Amino acid sequence: MNVGGIVSVLTEGLWNDFISSLSTHIFGSKTLATLQSIITTADTVGSFTESWSTVQTVYGVLQDLTGKEKIAYNRLISDQLYNFFISYKEFTSVANTIKLSPKGRFAIAMPAAISYTASTIAFVEGTTVADTITDSANGLLTAGITGNMALEVTGSVANNSIFELAKAVGGTLTLRPSYDLTAEIAGNPITLSQVQLFNIISVELKGGIKSVAHHYEVLLEVVK
Repeated sequence: MNVGGIVSVLTEGLWNDFISSLSTHIFGSKTLATLQSIITTADTVGSFTESWSTVQTVYGVLQDLTGKEKIAYNRLISDQLYNFFISYKEFTSVANTIKLSPKGRFAIAMPAAISYTASTIAFVEGTTVADTITDSANGLLTAGITGNMALEVTGSVANNSIFELAKAVGGTLTLRPSYDLTAEIAGNPITLSQVQLFNIISVELKGGIKSVAHHYEVLLEVVK
């Protein structure tokens, strides 16, 4: 008797039943999200820099809670809130699950997100100034990219990650100071895709094998 297989099928069925019971969700039962954790690095002058490291991608269900209020971590959260429901089976290791905490964040490609692909995109390491992403074809602004966005880079040799922009002028995107690029010349087709960043406010593990499938209920707020 394959007990493990039966449990797996039952859990999957309970998860699907739970998702079907939700009254509202944004784009169906499969929203792909990238979980990131913060890394703090001390420098040589007694200060520190913060950067974000990708933990893994997970599928879940994003539910709009805009207009509701909740007290969490000694503050009132009342603007652009979402619940994100994730099956516990989505996580590939205990170490990754531990990083699902209020010290982390999610990056999600929302509906109608902007995307731009070109082989004229280069990455510039700034030694005394902020790092930049440049496009010799000057197609960044035409594509709709603005200075308040977060972008996911794919197709790069050394810079596939998520970056927050400080400004966008002409063919140059200037990153916020906490981000570090590796110098890379243009040539490969590079895609810049807009993502929305969400801070994790709280995380609860809910459900049980005889009722609702085990899942994480994560309260998110939009990063401003």
